[in-house]
Amino acid sequence: MLVLDLGWIKVFYYQDREESELVSRILHLKNLTDTCRTWIEAPLRLIFPDVCQVCMDAAASAGEGYVCERCVGSLRRIQSPFCRRCGLPFDGEISSGFECPNCHGVRFFFESAKSSVVANTLMLDLLHRFKYQGCLWLEPLFERLFLEMLSNDHMRQNWDCVLPVPLHSVRQRERGYNQSALLAEKVASGLDLPFYGKVLKRIAPTPSQTMLNRSERAENVANAFCVTGDKAVTSKCVLLIDDVLTTGATTNACAKVLLKAGVRVVSVRTLARGLGI
Repeated sequence: MLVLDLGWIKVFYYQDREESELVSRILHLKNLTDTCRTWIEAPLRLIFPDVCQVCMDAAASAGEGYVCERCVGSLRRIQSPFCRRCGLPFDGEISSGFECPNCHGVRFFFESAKSSVVANTLMLDLLHRFKYQGCLWLEPLFERLFLEMLSNDHMRQNWDCVLPVPLHSVRQRERGYNQSALLAEKVASGLDLPFYGKVLKRIAPTPSQTMLNRSERAENVANAFCVTGDKAVTSKCVLLIDDVLTTGATTNACAKVLLKAGVRVVSVRTLARGLGI
């Protein structure tokens, strides 16, 4: 008996005519797959050579999201200590769990919120490219940042499904996609969880939150969401995914309607954490 190792599959076979023909077909299929992959990736390399699209100097591949390790190192990972409710990072040494002053007196409908990195200048630029300029080649980097954060998450074993924060249909048609849904689908795949992209619906085309303060943001999205597929999430522990968390107003509004629809627990996880408000 011989072993044929194709990298992605190992085939055990005996050397008779029938098995040899089978192995030949498998090898042909592998060669065809490799050729198709080359054809698909070739046009991408013409537009984005294997060079970092941030510094335009160091090497970076499609699998790295075209961002080199040096530039990735400029992203500030959020590590303990941080607020156990909203995930706001703090400097210094705090050994026990704590809630930051921003969370005092605020009613959150999610059990906790955490983010992978601080929304510094570089991260905001990458997110702007991803959201508004169609730079979807950043997905592998964002997926990696998300899954690194979630690998040791205290809630990981409790989640039953993954939901994205939705865009209003008008804005999604304008943009062509919902960046949070793209991220949530990657997270669901990485965690081997069901992805429900249509359970939450944005029913109000709210203005941008960018120039609003904390109370204005909460008021702006207070009645912006509804649940359309409540049976899929009833009594479930839901992982809610968004790109950026600043005050938590948007994700809190989503969590509120999810709990009202029968969801048991909502955890919020985002790619970046804004610190300005």
